[in-house]
Amino acid sequence: MSSSSRGQQRPTARFFGLTPSVRASAVAFLCLAIFLFWASLYVFVPILPVYAEALGASLSMVGVIVASYAIAQLLLRIPLGVWADVLGRRKPFLVAGFLAAMGGVLLLGLAPNPWLLFCGRTVTGIAAASWVAFSVFFAGYFPRRQTAQAMGIISATNGAAQVLASLLGGFTAQVWGWQVTFFVGAGLAVVGLPLLLLTPETPVERARPFSYRGFLKMPSLSLLLLVSFICILGQFAVHGASLGFVPLHGDRIGASHAELGMIMTVMFAASSAASLAVVYVVGRLGYSVSLATAFLLMALAFVWVPFIHSVPLLILSQALVGVGRGVFFPILMALSIRAIPPSERGTAMGVFQSLYAVGMLLGPLLLGFWADWLGLDSVFYLSAALCIMGGVVSLAPAIVRLRGQ
Repeated sequence: MSSSSRGQQRPTARFFGLTPSVRASAVAFLCLAIFLFWASLYVFVPILPVYAEALGASLSMVGVIVASYAIAQLLLRIPLGVWADVLGRRKPFLVAGFLAAMGGVLLLGLAPNPWLLFCGRTVTGIAAASWVAFSVFFAGYFPRRQTAQAMGIISATNGAAQVLASLLGGFTAQVWGWQVTFFVGAGLAVVGLPLLLLTPETPVERARPFSYRGFLKMPSLSLLLLVSFICILGQFAVHGASLGFVPLHGDRIGASHAELGMIMTVMFAASSAASLAVVYVVGRLGYSVSLATAFLLMALAFVWVPFIHSVPLLILSQALVGVGRGVFFPILMALSIRAIPPSERGTAMGVFQSLYAVGMLLGPLLLGFWADWLGLDSVFYLSAALCIMGGVVSLAPAIVRLRGQ
């Protein structure tokens, strides 16, 4: 056999122990499982604030219920990431996330009062805390130089789930009632779990037990904390204003349940599309300018909301928020683990996601009391101001000097 023939018959290249064909199928199954996971957690989001009001919740209580989603994420994501690194496995945490999603969504659907809604939403937050493990599990299928691409794909999958789930949830509530929407959410999680079980886990070297001294020596810790702070501002605005109080503004201007679903659907669709374009945008503008532009776009959209009195214009404003969200989130997620070794990525991602959960918690919580004090319109002005702050901080030298993907 000639040397050229031998060269053509080399063993198939492997990455992290997986052949390209196995990796492609694993990515496909995992994306579908992630899609169903997030669909189960978002199918009821367009109607949740209005549903809570119908059960007797005040604006401040609506904020507490929406904010409860972030409590478990704030408390659990760092220890979960550390535990996954020390264990050297992420998949058990993904399975636990699916089980928590099923239980939490069912509890929401069966809740007879706002306080049990609070409990159910908290359990769905426990499910969402497993996103730490999902993120690094998915990133394990890609070389480090493709981290931004991996985060763009997983963010787009997340966004696509939110798009279809919001549309499905709004129309389900319109046709069959509020409770059926929650039961559909639980069913989506039931379907997604077997797909997750079909995905292989890439081998990861176990990390040493967590220590604060080791954490303080983590590569790019200052960058991790900086991008986490920026993400806090973004999540404050999105979860507080868009997911918490835009549905109430829509209800006040006459939007139906289906139209409330459409508002969220368009926002998530724009976010998903923008996530797919992140690698191109960063390549043309760089990280810093891309982030600043995204936050400026969101600020303009929030300032516009109080002046909107028609559903189509409210949909358009939330499309702009979606574009901004779709750009800033995957960029910040990629930067959070940009220089982190694979064995420590769970910890880094846990820190990042736990810190940005502060924004998810404080956004709806503080804005609910803010709305009771100064009125609903003030919610959107404050959110715009925080987005402007996020854009300014994105111009920090630590981000401006970054190059590449």
